[in-house]
Amino acid sequence: MTIMIFTMNKGGSAMKTKIILSLVFIVPFLFVFNTSMFATGVKEAEEEKVTLTVWINGSDSYIGPEEQQLPQDQWYISQAFKRFEADHPGVSIELFVPPDQEGAHQSFKAAVLAGTAPDVANLWTGQAVFNLKDVIRPLDDLVTPEDLKNIWGWESVRLDFKPDGMIVGYPASQNQLCFLLYNKSIIRKAGLNFETNPPRTFAEFDAALKKIKALGVDPIVVDESFPWFFAWIGDYWWAQTTGSDGILAASRGQKKFSDDKGFLDALAYYRSMYKNGFFNQDMGTSADSWNRFLQGQGAMTPVVTSFLARDNAWWSQRVASIPRWLLR
Repeated sequence: MTIMIFTMNKGGSAMKTKIILSLVFIVPFLFVFNTSMFATGVKEAEEEKVTLTVWINGSDSYIGPEEQQLPQDQWYISQAFKRFEADHPGVSIELFVPPDQEGAHQSFKAAVLAGTAPDVANLWTGQAVFNLKDVIRPLDDLVTPEDLKNIWGWESVRLDFKPDGMIVGYPASQNQLCFLLYNKSIIRKAGLNFETNPPRTFAEFDAALKKIKALGVDPIVVDESFPWFFAWIGDYWWAQTTGSDGILAASRGQKKFSDDKGFLDALAYYRSMYKNGFFNQDMGTSADSWNRFLQGQGAMTPVVTSFLARDNAWWSQRVASIPRWLLR
């Protein structure tokens, strides 16, 4: 999940903080926000010009693939910000989409150190954000009881995922869920039926991949110059085994990753998949796995839901997602 965070050293006036909080409601909920919270904010903003900077790092989360082909002023989020400006005279919003989404957290940290951090940033939650806790504005005193009750995902934005941890951001409910899509026709040709009998163990998964490989088709196609398969699929094996507390402890140097059996086992299995020929062998340099999958050159591919808006008429009849299972 991504979250919307406030920068500690850019808090400004209380009025600006209130306007920022109002703005956050636009981003995850697309123009659903609590106007009563800012009854005095509009009048104050008319007297004090306010410019807010907003980073949207997960572009596919809020700016659809088709939208990204259009001028920025035609994006839905840009138009929502314009409506917000119209409702809050004196407020202007500068939207920035960093080009390197994989390096979003490092870019944010560098901007904080340089004094150029945005007022609001959309980042992925987890250890990378928790490590920035000293420069993020805690929201415990700003979040209303109604929001805690009605908005889903607060457990993901509390420090260290603790039930009573500091609230480091607003849950930005969006569409980046992870899937392992499969081609129904190829799966059937391999004598498999993932709809009624999906693999539930590593051994069963390996056996299925071997049957697919025997057809002369890559069982899984992926572009791993950035390890998307491990980020979207494989790291769940690690998290299920080690747990959040163990991963956080290693991230902070309190334990060693080299002693983390869950981590080592996940990496070992990931490596075995490549050695056994279950991935396209050029996965370290390829950049067209999605097209290969659509053309039937691979049986499976890891994606997030923003992909599903692409080629919808094609995949809706030919592709399904492996049901959630716990590979052990």
